[in-house]
Amino acid sequence: MDSSVTQLEQHLVVFTMAERLLSELKQPYSQQALAQISQETFANFPRYLNVSYFQLTNNQQLTALHTTRKTSAKPATNLSELGIKQVIQSNKLLFSIPYYEANDGSLRMAISYLSQLSNAQPPLLMVAEINLNSQYNPWRYNILDKGMEILVTQKPRIKDQYWSLYHTAPKSLHGDLGKAYNQPMPPAFVAYVNKSVQKATGRPVDKYLQSDGVSIYTNRTQGIANVRVGISYNKHFNTFIAVRVPLKTIYNEVSNFASWIGAFGLLTIVATFFITRHLYRLDIGYKNKLYQQANFDKLTKLANRYFFDNTLVNEQIHNQGRYTLLCIDLDNFKHINDRFGRHTGDKTLQLIAERISQSCPSNALPVRTGGDEFFVILQTVDRSISSSLARNILNAIEQTMMLDNLQLSITASIGIYHADEHIDPQTAEIYAEIAMFEAKKLKNRYCFFDKGLAEQLHQRVDIETELKHAIENKELYLTYQPQICSAHGSVKGVEVLLRWHNRKLGLIAPDKFIPIAEETGLIADIGEFVIQQALYDYAQNLKYTEISLSINVSAYQLMYTPLFDILKHHVEHYQISPNRVILEVTESIFIEDKGAVQGLFEKLMSYGFLISLDDFGTGYSSLSQMRDYPIHELKIDRSFITHIHEKDQDAALLHQIVSIAKCHDIVTVAEGIEVTAQHEIVRTLGIDIEQGYLHAKPLEIDALKAYLAANTLTQKACC
Repeated sequence: MDSSVTQLEQHLVVFTMAERLLSELKQPYSQQALAQISQETFANFPRYLNVSYFQLTNNQQLTALHTTRKTSAKPATNLSELGIKQVIQSNKLLFSIPYYEANDGSLRMAISYLSQLSNAQPPLLMVAEINLNSQYNPWRYNILDKGMEILVTQKPRIKDQYWSLYHTAPKSLHGDLGKAYNQPMPPAFVAYVNKSVQKATGRPVDKYLQSDGVSIYTNRTQGIANVRVGISYNKHFNTFIAVRVPLKTIYNEVSNFASWIGAFGLLTIVATFFITRHLYRLDIGYKNKLYQQANFDKLTKLANRYFFDNTLVNEQIHNQGRYTLLCIDLDNFKHINDRFGRHTGDKTLQLIAERISQSCPSNALPVRTGGDEFFVILQTVDRSISSSLARNILNAIEQTMMLDNLQLSITASIGIYHADEHIDPQTAEIYAEIAMFEAKKLKNRYCFFDKGLAEQLHQRVDIETELKHAIENKELYLTYQPQICSAHGSVKGVEVLLRWHNRKLGLIAPDKFIPIAEETGLIADIGEFVIQQALYDYAQNLKYTEISLSINVSAYQLMYTPLFDILKHHVEHYQISPNRVILEVTESIFIEDKGAVQGLFEKLMSYGFLISLDDFGTGYSSLSQMRDYPIHELKIDRSFITHIHEKDQDAALLHQIVSIAKCHDIVTVAEGIEVTAQHEIVRTLGIDIEQGYLHAKPLEIDALKAYLAANTLTQKACC
């Protein structure tokens, strides 16, 4: 008995192994792959077990793919030939009705498993046929004590129709062994069992169909020897298992009672095994789920911060710390989140993660550590390999994305650090980030770490920390640089320039703290402070003049803050005409949505505000922007002016820019006029306005008032 139970358990284990291997089978599956599964799982049962694989079509027909049969018997072509009379379900083992093999007359029972490997392919059916006549069959009849009977039945969809799966005395039901399994059980016998069960237990047999359960009762039917009966129902296989043993056997021999328990357990172990297997799978599944949650990012499916930290430690220990770390940060990703919402931002991150992963070789691990920051751990310190990988990642990321009918483009900046055994993982990460921040100054490029960058990072951290409190600590203030009419020398306007003097860091140049303010979003509050303070100063000190007030606004302010409402509120509050206010925007605005930018410009200009394109020639724009956008003024970057008196080609280029601007009735402004020779050439070329140290340095408001009072041409019209 024990050996039979053990063999049965072994059967179920190998079926589970085959089930797992089938679920992992890759498309398209081949005969070689199917044969390998059979070899790996069923090789120990060759004498009474045949394994076949079929494709199951929509009309329930079978197409043979592979079999371990040694005979030339024709394979089954439909489910009924395999004794399957129930609805077969995917990913679920099924016992079928025993049937006789025409080729050798053997009684066989199929255990089937249907695997839906792909929606594009027909389901794959695995059938393991057990020869019930074999002396090696663990379910053979001679294992039970005398007088003990076991009956296993299955109820297909037809009402009150039961089929025998296993019976210790099959002839007793039909009188003919050939009919014992190929037709339903006799209706009279079914009715008798129903009546007996309900009389003894108070429950009809159909009640057992509602849940798994076991009942044991004594059958004292007149004319039949008293017997003890155990009946159970297994929902998984839709089977009833009944065990019957004479009472006198139980009374006379305790050992026989133990045998009865063993016999009952032999057949119910099927249900027990699957319950145990289910619980085991739940446990394994739960552990796998916890492992996934602990080690992998839910959104992108890449390794997460926890996995990243552990991997760095392992590289330090097992690879002598010789690895390369790439820090990848998306450029202006916050704009996507703010403009299109978190949903689009998440989809963008998923696509970026996929592109990074596809760019990595087999010896590289991509990781998402949080937000829009990614890392790649590369198991080499070869500079050429890390450079090539960085270029591939940048090229992949910058490809245009289509998300929810939106066409988006984004770039990234990458920092690279080659670690060695003397650097701990935390420091390696910091060094890679330092290099990334350096690359971010120009964006869409990569940069290698060097020690000089570490000091720059410390400065950046200090600036960002102090900048957060600059407004409340009253450390920000404004200066105004006069703009001079080239033709007459009169003051046409002033440009508002922000200054910051921190009690800890001292005076910090705008090109040091303004980029950090834009990257961190602090520019929103700082920009509103500039607008409010500049209009206040203008109302208090310059309202009597007719000069213009030029205020720099960032792309972030334009696209992600209520800029129009802020401006409108303050000009109305201080009673300043909007056409006195010129908004200077940089060419970076043109990487944003063109339609949205045009709409915002038109809204501002329709109210009276004027638009000036600052630093022209250094960024994304071209001369075509003068035609496509409602631009009032063009500020030519100082890089075009610096050598204009030394290089004829610079003057020729400047002449072309001015000519095109005049064709569009756009006012031109030259920045960086510092020597008289520059002034003379600019005036000759017809540039309207000059700005630079030759005329005046940036002045605080009181100094500006004195400057204007001394300049008698302040009120004279220029352009």
